[in-house]
Amino acid sequence: MLEAWLKFDLAARLVWHGGQDVYGGGKRDVATLYEYWVFFQLLDLVKLEFNLDIPSVDELIETTKDGFGLKLRSGKKLEVEGNYASATRPLRVRFSYNRTFVRHGNENDSTSYPYPGSWTRRMRPDYTFSFWPEALTEAQAERQELIVHIHFDAKYRVDNIEGLFGADTDDEVNEEKSAQRNNGTYKRADLLKMHAYRDAIRRTQGAYILYPGTEDYRWNGFHEVLPSIGAFSLRPGDENEGVQHIHSFLKDVLDHLSDRVSRREKQSFHTFMIQEKPSAYALKANIPETEGTRRALPPDEHHIVVCGFTDLDQFETITRTHTYYLKCSELDGEFQINPYVFFAKHILLLGFSDEKAQGLWKVTAPKPKFVVGSKLEGRPDSDGMYLAIEIEKDERFDHLSWDRARMCVSEGEFEPRVMTLADLMHSQNETS
Repeated sequence: MLEAWLKFDLAARLVWHGGQDVYGGGKRDVATLYEYWVFFQLLDLVKLEFNLDIPSVDELIETTKDGFGLKLRSGKKLEVEGNYASATRPLRVRFSYNRTFVRHGNENDSTSYPYPGSWTRRMRPDYTFSFWPEALTEAQAERQELIVHIHFDAKYRVDNIEGLFGADTDDEVNEEKSAQRNNGTYKRADLLKMHAYRDAIRRTQGAYILYPGTEDYRWNGFHEVLPSIGAFSLRPGDENEGVQHIHSFLKDVLDHLSDRVSRREKQSFHTFMIQEKPSAYALKANIPETEGTRRALPPDEHHIVVCGFTDLDQFETITRTHTYYLKCSELDGEFQINPYVFFAKHILLLGFSDEKAQGLWKVTAPKPKFVVGSKLEGRPDSDGMYLAIEIEKDERFDHLSWDRARMCVSEGEFEPRVMTLADLMHSQNETS
């Protein structure tokens, strides 16, 4: 009896200002009530999968002069934090209701990168899950492209996918254009809003609608669970249909975030590297687009060994054997070589006294081998260790010529160096 009385007394003291959005003035706003209901469904999933820093009830209840207040209110931010205790990659997680993503950084700049938030205008999804490695602060994770946001919006007014997103036909697109011109409304607005969240809020990898339907749909960016956009059905009732599907999706996301070699992980790393050190110059050049059937490397990742030959006999041996022997430097009895030589795609050959060289030689063997100098053809007096690099003339670069002086290579200097194709071509545009 005491327990029943305490519950009754506590309920009588509870003040919920958010209830005015649903029942105020005699109205019954079912869409807003559905939004609140979805919050508690997602919060239950958070409690299942994550260790919360503090009990969630402490986050939801506050003391007021009228008694106890429920903080939940449409348009008002509410957040719960915790961690995911994974043996392979421990994560921090934040579940947010009504979090607003704003533009940060210098407003006079054309870009706000690498700051968090939206890179254009304010965005406020209904619910946001943010994940980042536990070893980093949230700010560090944002700047290093190691945080992932996924967003959910609650939509009560439709109960099927076509009613939500429209049909994927030309007629649907024409109707959409007409609706935009006539009254500013159209079926696919919710889908486009998911695209807006995905593209405008930095480090967002997923955006989904929750609606009381029966179908789930997800478009994947790659062949992984993230990045993606779509919709999940979530229906109030005895079984709360759809909760299990969202729970399964959330577990897939956690499994995906633990994978250190996923496509998304690689993409985020290269985004970080590219933005951290932007190119110091522009390169507009007529160079091959492909390497065989695959896209060619970017010029600033395309390594070239700049080396030379001493006389015509050596050049004829190189062209006949399709092999260049790169001598390893020796220091204190140890042979050394620039490690980037092993990643080189081409070789640039400079003659002993030539002011210019034409074209490039393609490296054909993926694994160069070491050769003792005394075994080199036609060079019995050679000593030391050499790296044998198999090459062939690459006619695709025959239209390019290279000026020795602009590469700052003196006449008779044959100390090999490794340059990127971008730096090599940029040097030719500089005055000597």
